[in-house]
Amino acid sequence: MLKNSNRGISTLVAIGIIAVLVVAVGGGILAYQHYYIPQQASNNQQVQNQNNQNSNPTPIQTPGNVVINNVTGPTSLVVGQTGTWTINTNSSSNLTYGVIWGDEGIGCISDCDAIPFNLHGQQSPTFSHSYQNSLVEDVTFYVKDSNGKIVSKSISVNIKTNANASLQITSPTGGETWHVGETHNITWQATGVQSILVDLIGYYNGKPNFNMPISGILPASSGSFSWTINDQLDNYGNTISKPGQTFMIAIQEYLGSTKSTSNFLNITNTVTKSNRQSLLQDRV
Repeated sequence: MLKNSNRGISTLVAIGIIAVLVVAVGGGILAYQHYYIPQQASNNQQVQNQNNQNSNPTPIQTPGNVVINNVTGPTSLVVGQTGTWTINTNSSSNLTYGVIWGDEGIGCISDCDAIPFNLHGQQSPTFSHSYQNSLVEDVTFYVKDSNGKIVSKSISVNIKTNANASLQITSPTGGETWHVGETHNITWQATGVQSILVDLIGYYNGKPNFNMPISGILPASSGSFSWTINDQLDNYGNTISKPGQTFMIAIQEYLGSTKSTSNFLNITNTVTKSNRQSLLQDRV
């Protein structure tokens, strides 16, 4: 009797232990499902967001970066005339300024220390200069901050010998087809210009590929130059009249900046009755 009683007690204890284990394991599974997994997902999302922030950082806006807003002043002068230009910046704090006018023989490609920087602490300083020769100059204005950082802005200034100087090509007008061996008159009208040069400008497939003088120095008042077309472009066997090539005639003031350019024309080496005799004479 006692032995059976003990056996019943042991069975109950075993059942109780099993029940406790079932509750503990089941509770752990529920806790894992309802707490740990969502928490881990949240942590993973935070890590992902942090990674995204690191891969796409917000640009740092450094206060005080100097910017040249614009440069105002003349883009055309007469020889000896003084022009005045103003640099407009976004700040005046600890800035120095400099200019390369184009006629000093220095540049900022290899040696920016050659630029004389001055005029401290002005937001819109002015600079004045005059030129003694007629040409087109690229004028570059520089601004340097207290850290030595330099920014620049360039403008082109056309310096003329005469305020009313002008050149205008009257022939060719464009659209003509000329042939190698033919002779054509290139004509122009000139005002306030002493001497000119005549150039042939070549374009291959729409892009400029050479600029060749076809005259010496001519008096602008002559108004005309007679050109016999030679197909030889250079000493390397290149010819003027290759397929895809078009041309412009340019009249350029000698030692000056006044210029006139024709519209496009064509030059071909096709032999015509008018130029056959000239070609035969060249071969004799």
